[in-house]
Amino acid sequence: MSSGFATVRCLRCGSYTQGGQFCADCVERQRSEEEARTERVAQSIAERPGTASGSSPAGSLCPSCGRFASPDAKFCGYCRYSLQGSPDVYEARTATGQRLIAGLIDGILMIVLFTVMALAFAGTEQAGNNQQTVRIGLWNEQFLFYLAIVYGYYVVLEMLFGGTVGKLMLGLRVIKVSGAPYGLGAALLRNLLRFVDSFPFGLYVVGLVFIAATEKKQRLGDIVAGTAVVKASTAKARRGRGLSPFA
Repeated sequence: MSSGFATVRCLRCGSYTQGGQFCADCVERQRSEEEARTERVAQSIAERPGTASGSSPAGSLCPSCGRFASPDAKFCGYCRYSLQGSPDVYEARTATGQRLIAGLIDGILMIVLFTVMALAFAGTEQAGNNQQTVRIGLWNEQFLFYLAIVYGYYVVLEMLFGGTVGKLMLGLRVIKVSGAPYGLGAALLRNLLRFVDSFPFGLYVVGLVFIAATEKKQRLGDIVAGTAVVKASTAKARRGRGLSPFA
């Protein structure tokens, strides 16, 4: 009996695994970290400084590592856990290289789609001297249909899985900067502006300029929709409610 083909990457180390979100090594490492975290929490509680009134000190315990955090802290200073529901979007800087590779994978898929559709809509036209030539390509309604499929590809996959085929293969996710769930409104707007970011000729020159110039490595669509692309392992935002679908 042949063994199955590993098609899933571990969300922590990126290695291939036969099933689940994490490989065996990362599961064991996470179990050890949980045990160590439990001990740190117990130690932190035991060593919690007292106050004159006997009340608890200002701040709270990080639910991830058990260390104390100030009441106005957005992230734990030790493990970078999101304390206020906002993901650590500055980790997007470490995902830029993988994001470019993911874009190339998606671009290849779009080229394959274009080629298949062009061949499917191929026809012949009459040329001079009673000769016929093969006409291959997408024109007018055919090209608009292709663009609609491309747009749906990005919107549907990001809504269902948090990323396209390229992003999922590289362990990336699209998230809301505000920490709110990535909703339909943001997905529609983000990918509508993809046609601007991909200028000229699908080379994404505009998008690359914005990614290089912004602190959170956002293309124009990300800035307007309030999103960012980060590694799946760092997208720790708790679910929240945004003031608007584009917040």
